[in-house]
Amino acid sequence: MPRIFRSLTQFLTGTPNDGDVPVYEASTGDWVPAAGGGGGGAPTDANYLVGTANGDLDSEIVVGTSPGGELGGTWASPTVDATHSGSSHASVQAAAEATAAGALSAHASDTTGVHGIADTSSLVLTGDTRLTDSRNPTGAAGGVLGGTYPNPSFAADMATQSELDAHINDTTDAHDASAISVLDTNGDYTATDVEGVLAEIAPQLGGGGGLISGSQHFIAALGFTAVTGSFAFTSNSSFVPGVTCQSDGNNGSEVKWQVALAAGTYTFQVTGQSAPNRSIWSFRLNGTQFDSWDPYSGGGDNNAIHTATGITVAADGLYDFSILANGKNPSSSGYYILVHLFAFIQTA
Repeated sequence: MPRIFRSLTQFLTGTPNDGDVPVYEASTGDWVPAAGGGGGGAPTDANYLVGTANGDLDSEIVVGTSPGGELGGTWASPTVDATHSGSSHASVQAAAEATAAGALSAHASDTTGVHGIADTSSLVLTGDTRLTDSRNPTGAAGGVLGGTYPNPSFAADMATQSELDAHINDTTDAHDASAISVLDTNGDYTATDVEGVLAEIAPQLGGGGGLISGSQHFIAALGFTAVTGSFAFTSNSSFVPGVTCQSDGNNGSEVKWQVALAAGTYTFQVTGQSAPNRSIWSFRLNGTQFDSWDPYSGGGDNNAIHTATGITVAADGLYDFSILANGKNPSSSGYYILVHLFAFIQTA
């Protein structure tokens, strides 16, 4: 006759735990509590949940098989399929990616004003090699250069640095006065070199047909030294002897030469350009003024001559003769000095 139990504990051997199920133990003939699908959880026995296929189960999940759908990997540890393969989402995502790629490509190649630039084909990246200093210049050369880059030439024949160095270091007679030609556009002289022209000028300066003993005659553009300010050698065929010593146009500028003078009395004579922008010239020996000249002229004279007599030199010696820009005529517009020649002609 069947026995009726009021609870499972009346026929179980041992104390059950939460979620246990009765399991018949054949070796002892007893029912014992054992882990099972209690608490509503899914069964975990490999023979039924993830084992081989079981014909007694309608929808078993088998370990090692692919889950399908939008899941990837295998049971019992599936993953989400990044491409959504096996789902309608896959085609939707592919279409969206294609649309985005097409839009980006069209935007990047758009050469209209959509980027704020009329033609974006002229845009370059900051790393473009054309933006580096290593690229070679191209195109036509200008200024004093002719030809084209990267190998231009001088537009007119010019001395090279090596040619200039060779001329400066020339220890022959290349720098002698007889070797320096004079541009005599007006045909004022018979001679064509500086030495010859000086010989022709000497009588005009009181030399009496030649250089007088004890007298000194100078071309101002040769052998000068700036004391203050700056002075330059300037060529002009209208000047006697075709060159001049020109100041920077500042008041207080001073230039000097060394002059060997014997003790005695001299007539001092200077030739320069008078003009509307001249300073008053202060003439000095060793810093002491002995004469001055105001060469201001509204019209100007390329070869104006100033003469002073009775200049006394107390002793033989080498003197610093200087010309100082010392103020100006109220009507003058500048403080320039342009001196061509000067002479100390001994009279006693």
